Amino acid sequence: MKTLDCPVKGLMYAMRAVSPALGARLMRYLTQEEEFVVSSKSDSYFRAAHRGRMPKVLAELREVAEFFQTEHQFDRCEIRRSMPGVGLPPCTLPGVRSVVVFTLQGGCTVVFKRGTEEYRLYAEPWSMYILTGDALTQWERSVEPRMVDDVGEVRHPRVTRYEVEFHPR
Repeated sequence: MKTLDCPVKGLMYAMRAVSPALGARLMRYLTQEEEFVVSSKSDSYFRAAHRGRMPKVLAELREVAEFFQTEHQFDRCEIRRSMPGVGLPPCTLPGVRSVVVFTLQGGCTVVFKRGTEEYRLYAEPWSMYILTGDALTQWERSVEPRMVDDVGEVRHPRVTRYEVEFHPR
């Protein structure tokens, strides 16, 4: 886990935060849509939520989140699936103390904006980022709709991506 040398205070990032074994169990679970209470859905996107008691594999992932973010226990989990080319609209989370986001199977560039300032983080597959403080309240977070993320000289074609986001009690 590292605090990034960037203007977004309260943003931390860990590559390969999800082990291959846990990743395989998560993908078996996440690809069975009937398991979810879906709150919105289209051909390219769905969102589901769990509160309180979670399925075992999500509880295992929550343990990883709580290992890195020891100040809070997490009881709410949101799951998003985005097909290539799909983004997420800008949002801030005032009043929330911390959020842990796991990016599974596919990576994407997460854009943080505050006024004219902008910071881009390529969240690799199986990585995790934590947002606290200013990163939640002062910076808008979004994912631009695109088929490829360019990171320096490297092009990362997007594949179906799952994001599992934990919120504290």
